[in-house]
Amino acid sequence: MGNLGSWLFVAVAIVIVAEVVLRAFFGLPQIWTEETASFLTIIGAFFMFAYTLKEHGHVTVDFINALLSDRSNRILRIFTNFLCLGFCVILIWTGTKMIASSRMMGRGPRYSSSRSGFSRSLCPSPRPSCSLSSSGS
Repeated sequence: MGNLGSWLFVAVAIVIVAEVVLRAFFGLPQIWTEETASFLTIIGAFFMFAYTLKEHGHVTVDFINALLSDRSNRILRIFTNFLCLGFCVILIWTGTKMIASSRMMGRGPRYSSSRSGFSRSLCPSPRPSCSLSSSGS
């Protein structure tokens, strides 16, 4: 998990460098790079968080752990893991409500399908040769 998270951050760097090079040297800005870098960063961070949790690498207050028995430390670890799980559930629930609210207000992705969005990202300016119809052709 840790390696995958690390490689996702390498992919983020590559995406950002590609955007800078394409925009600065070729005048071809890409619309997908910012969102892709953001999503890859979030996914990579979650993989790194999971790896750190698995390896017990988070910062702990040692003097409290030293006062507790092994059984109490396990119970404390399980309790804090459930607190984190509850926090994640709240984040997912709130995020889902925000997405639904945005959709109801007519906000959302700029393009109806990922295919047309990707195709439009290849066309830096609105030229007749790059016009796409949303009818699926």
